[in-house]
Amino acid sequence: MSINDFDPEILQDFITESGELLEQLEGDLVTLEATPQDPELLNQIFRALHTIKGSASFLALTNLVAIAHVAESALNAARNSEIIVGSSEMDQLLAAVDVLKIQFDEIIAGNMDLTAADPDLIASLSKLGEGNAVDDDEIVVIDLDACSDIDAAHPDGRTVRKLSLDSSKLDLIDALASDIDDTINESVLKVEQLRDETTRVAASNALIDLFDELLKTIDFFEISEMTSLVKILESAIESMDSLSSDAINQVIPRLHGLCLLFAEQTAQLNNQIAISWNTDTLTERLMSWINGDANTDEMLDANADGFDALHADGIPFGDLAQAQDSSDQSLPGAAGSSAIDIAAGPQSAAKRTAIGTIEQTIRVEVGRLESLMNLAGELVLQKNRIGAISDFIEKTNIDNEIIEQMESTAGMLDRVTGDIQLAVMRTRMQPLDKIFGKYPRLVRDLAGKTEKKINLVIEGGDTEVDKSVIEGLGDPLVHLLRNSGDHGIELPADRIAAGKDEVGTIHLIAGHAGSHVCVQIIDDGKGLDRNIIGAKAVEKGLVTEEQLSTMSNEEVFRFILEAGFSTAEQVSDLSGRGVGMDVVRTNIESKLKGELTIESEAGKGTTLTISIPLTVAIMPAMMVAVADEVFAIPLTNITEIVRPSPDQLSGLGNDPVIHLRGQVYPLISAQEIFDVPPSKRGDEDFVVVISYNQRVIGLNVSSVIGQQEIVIKPLDGVQREGPISGATIRNDGSVSLIMDIAKLINSAKAQSNSNHSQEPVAMCGR
Repeated sequence: MSINDFDPEILQDFITESGELLEQLEGDLVTLEATPQDPELLNQIFRALHTIKGSASFLALTNLVAIAHVAESALNAARNSEIIVGSSEMDQLLAAVDVLKIQFDEIIAGNMDLTAADPDLIASLSKLGEGNAVDDDEIVVIDLDACSDIDAAHPDGRTVRKLSLDSSKLDLIDALASDIDDTINESVLKVEQLRDETTRVAASNALIDLFDELLKTIDFFEISEMTSLVKILESAIESMDSLSSDAINQVIPRLHGLCLLFAEQTAQLNNQIAISWNTDTLTERLMSWINGDANTDEMLDANADGFDALHADGIPFGDLAQAQDSSDQSLPGAAGSSAIDIAAGPQSAAKRTAIGTIEQTIRVEVGRLESLMNLAGELVLQKNRIGAISDFIEKTNIDNEIIEQMESTAGMLDRVTGDIQLAVMRTRMQPLDKIFGKYPRLVRDLAGKTEKKINLVIEGGDTEVDKSVIEGLGDPLVHLLRNSGDHGIELPADRIAAGKDEVGTIHLIAGHAGSHVCVQIIDDGKGLDRNIIGAKAVEKGLVTEEQLSTMSNEEVFRFILEAGFSTAEQVSDLSGRGVGMDVVRTNIESKLKGELTIESEAGKGTTLTISIPLTVAIMPAMMVAVADEVFAIPLTNITEIVRPSPDQLSGLGNDPVIHLRGQVYPLISAQEIFDVPPSKRGDEDFVVVISYNQRVIGLNVSSVIGQQEIVIKPLDGVQREGPISGATIRNDGSVSLIMDIAKLINSAKAQSNSNHSQEPVAMCGR
């Protein structure tokens, strides 16, 4: 059955509404295990399953109805007190949810021939529905490898296999998917540039470089299906220089089609699934056009896009649901459509029958919200310019009445812009419960695999943040929770021997702190051992014994965030402190512009605190001059700005430092860090004191211009020296670069370490 056989609006409603129920269902079931006779919770879970089954029945999704029906029957038996949901019964109900999730992924990907549940699971749940308990030897564990057996019969000709990755690669799979997404977007835009003779050579070279790097990464993960597609793309690009316009019009849609297939492969990485298609016909026709011996009977229409090419070349590719962030724009103001939409063509929305992923809608199409957010950002920029013009007019000899009117208008525009900005941001806000609801199941499964007893307590799930923050926060929290459960919480016998309750507790707490959201993971486990971590850091050459003696506990604990750092004698297949923790840090600090701090006491537990801006699009900043250039520094990282006297400045070894109220902080030159040529401005007269993750440094700048609300623009394809996170447009319309505080602190630390010839300088806490 093809996805085109369904009414798109009805199908979209089913995906959105039933998908939300499915997300809630998993968390409710884990809660039910602790209170198996809670009538209200039993009724709530039963209603959710009943609604999903009813909607699926209306759409004739037989395999989905089958598993939902028997799970519903088991819940009904629990409601009628015929069975009590214990651990064994819960395993079966959660296995049913796993099948439902697989089926929903298939629907979203455009495949309506859904995977059938294991007959043994159907029989086990049916037995529960009849009021009979399940024996331990009857428990059915879902084998995801077996679930792919029917995939060869998919209507778009795909074949599927379950990836088998070791723990170190599994920890990095999310980062891989994110990196590939970025590469796909860039590749699609470069493919479009192949149409123009003036940009063809540069675009070809850029694409070859992109694909070379991509192959190295994919080879590391040994995903042959993805390697094959990249090699086809690379082979085609190498011969693009001298093609005729007719050949270009036949080649580019096929390149876009390959990008669409590659995007679908990437979307399935998080499910640990590898997909492939029979691309022989497409490849043959693609290379025929490139080699000049194509059959003109196989020509695509002049307006063909990626979908048209796939269908014409024998791949009836299903409707692709790809969550791309259309707000990513380069300077100056690029179009708002995503690269995948370019590959899919202008009619992609109709072809995909309006189906996006569940994450792609908040009852309002996300593209509209992105457009509103972009417009609000542009309005902020224009408001800033009006304010600058108003200030200029005030200093002229223009009539006072005109000046007053200008000031009044500028003030009103400032207030209205602020209200619009706030209203638009609120439309994108979602509660953290959207991701928190998945974690009780994660901790339950973790406890079962490690033979530990763990209680997860969630607080502040109603805290709202921007949609982009939710998307970026989910995976880091999964990894941190796994670490707390696997390596923080002790085995029951060890906890009793240490005088603790045999049940370990992990608190997941969220709340607002000004313009930031704060998320904490607090466990009462064995904590971190400074001596063990320090010894391993010295062994790996990250620090010397002398430097280690001057470091705070927080600084020592942060070594676990270094790539490949682990103190575990044997890394488990669930997690390992240090294995992938550098990816967590990168996601939080670089992608979300947040901070990750670590506090721990041996024998008592560990607290991990994540602080992230409510939105990563607009923020207050301090504009500073560095020689003849102007930079923006995020205001939240500035503790003070001083014009130091000579006695406040000195050196320690080869390192300059600044003395402030009894504290000594490293001092670095912005002109050197950002490689800015000298100018007539003279010396760097001001020091901006910057704090980040309990580290403090002084940054020398030429002058301080003033505070401004900035709109962040990514630097797509722009090469620039120094720790830069993006750019913004100033009041006068010129562009300024935004300092990346995390990278700036690391640059200062690296510079300090390289300069040491005498006693080391410790990075001081607040």
